[in-house]
Amino acid sequence: DELRENLFLAGDKVQSIYNPNLDTVWGNLGVHIATEKGDKKRSEFLKLAYRSGKSHIKLALDFLATDEVLARIVSKFYESRESIQSSDNANDKVGLLEGEFSSVVAILEQLISKVGYNPEEILILAPTHKIRDTFYQTLPSHLRDICAVTRDWIEGKVNIVTIHSAKGLESRICIMLSLDHYQTSRAKRQDMLLIYVGMTRAFQELYIHAYSFATDTLAKRIKEILS
Repeated sequence: DELRENLFLAGDKVQSIYNPNLDTVWGNLGVHIATEKGDKKRSEFLKLAYRSGKSHIKLALDFLATDEVLARIVSKFYESRESIQSSDNANDKVGLLEGEFSSVVAILEQLISKVGYNPEEILILAPTHKIRDTFYQTLPSHLRDICAVTRDWIEGKVNIVTIHSAKGLESRICIMLSLDHYQTSRAKRQDMLLIYVGMTRAFQELYIHAYSFATDTLAKRIKEILS
């Protein structure tokens, strides 16, 4: 009998942060997609988000929709965003943290000491390596001991990574640091796609931090969407 192999491949064009204009053709990768009855090529859109809660998906897509080009990409790729479904999670939420890093430290203390989350259930994302490292150095020693600056994933620790390193990661709690780093006048569509990736890492609570939500940055745009 002919040997048959099943291969399942999945991708999200909207998360193509390095080359968002690349249209992948499976044949170019040596993969022939066919139905059981013939050689008709086939692909299927999967429209249920198992990780991100409804509030996270809504915020992420509303954010991309503020740019006309990205709004068209979302509409084309997802065949209208109204068809996207999210897992029902009554606990999923989005919170804003404003001010110095002390506001992030305070929520960390609350999540771990009072609510009782384990360190590995918390993921912290930074726009740059410098912001990542600066944040870690500002932590009090008892929190620094349970945190790790990493490019991967370390068990038993609050993982602090750059947003670029967050692709493929997920966590119950996600805190995005210093999103006012992205000034609106200088922000690129790739920056917006990067933030989209970060917003979709959490499956329960997402926190957006900025020193100020009043200045003309992408952080301000996010707050306006939530208002």
